[in-house]
Amino acid sequence: MASNSPRPSEVLAQRESTAESTTVASSPLPPKEQASPTPEPEFTGYCLNVPILMYHHVQPWSQAQEKWQTALTVDNNTFDTHMAYLKSAGYTTISSSQLAQALINHSSVPTKSIVITLDDGYLDAYTYALPILQKYQMHADFLIPTGLLNNPDYMTGDQLKAALATGLISTINHTYSHFNLGAGNTEKISFEVLTAKKQLAEFGKDSAIFGYPYGTVAATKFLQENGYIAGLSTIQGQIQCDSFLISLNRTRIGNLPLSSYGL
Repeated sequence: MASNSPRPSEVLAQRESTAESTTVASSPLPPKEQASPTPEPEFTGYCLNVPILMYHHVQPWSQAQEKWQTALTVDNNTFDTHMAYLKSAGYTTISSSQLAQALINHSSVPTKSIVITLDDGYLDAYTYALPILQKYQMHADFLIPTGLLNNPDYMTGDQLKAALATGLISTINHTYSHFNLGAGNTEKISFEVLTAKKQLAEFGKDSAIFGYPYGTVAATKFLQENGYIAGLSTIQGQIQCDSFLISLNRTRIGNLPLSSYGL
């Protein structure tokens, strides 16, 4: 899939904030949402239609309300419905690494391939999301800020090891402290990226994919010089091309049915 029109450079400015809401919803269930699809730009190079779904918290809505985490939460029952939908619709989950290699090699991926990502290493990714992924045998990438492991509301190192042992989980470097690469000097960026890289390697599941905290695509030259072949942004879109491997698109998922997101 290719086009003669260049990919607009300003698309890199379309960032989503991951700041948590400080408003507690009054409803015991997730409020109704309105889907607002973002027009996709024209693309160049070798491209594949592989949506990368972006989740953060997966937990009961009442728990999200108590923690003021509703802005980043998909109710665990809704997540189950999402995975059941993907299974019944014939989607095949692949990893970000598999997608990147296909783009680099100009090779194909299974029909209706999709990537599932869960950001930030939250405890609920282990307690709620993982059992559902196992139920439907769906693969997911966990974006891990390694320095936050073993902190309250985050996975422990042992829990991450157990998740990896299922064979359904891959890890993605999300820096050491969930640091915005656009706000640091070379020394700080080096510490954040390379410390996390080393620590993920100790789990035996490090990959050459980077996930940008806060969606800020920055320090791309540094990442490439240190072995990273692709990056995950928060830019909306389902088409992925080798012309922007370092800032692949993702689709932020809420509590609507997945069909509302073009799936």
